[in-house]
Amino acid sequence: MMIGTLWQDLKHGARMLRKNPGFSLVAMLSIAIGVGANAAMFSLADTLVLRPLTVPRASEFVTVTAVVPKSGFASPTSAALSYPDYQDVRDQASSFAGLVAFRIVVVSYADRADQAAQRMFGRA
Repeated sequence: MMIGTLWQDLKHGARMLRKNPGFSLVAMLSIAIGVGANAAMFSLADTLVLRPLTVPRASEFVTVTAVVPKSGFASPTSAALSYPDYQDVRDQASSFAGLVAFRIVVVSYADRADQAAQRMFGRA
């Protein structure tokens, strides 16, 4: 009984999609763009946040950022350090065992020349 109802619903949906091809195209493109954007954002979050660092004592790592004051009532925000600021912190900080700078890069990568390249996120 349930399969018959599902089959009728699928046939009715297909008839409606054929009846309004413009609406159908816009709906499918909207869904495709939404799924693609969500997949890209999850890939970025997975790469940067969810996967643990593969280094010894990863829990001892901290991020050093600059504080950028805002005018008016807005609160200050954090921003990446410039290279001269990084050099100053590296040379003058005594509370760190070491300091490393990195930036997030997006690259296209393929194992072989005949393969399509895949976009990957990394750190340089």
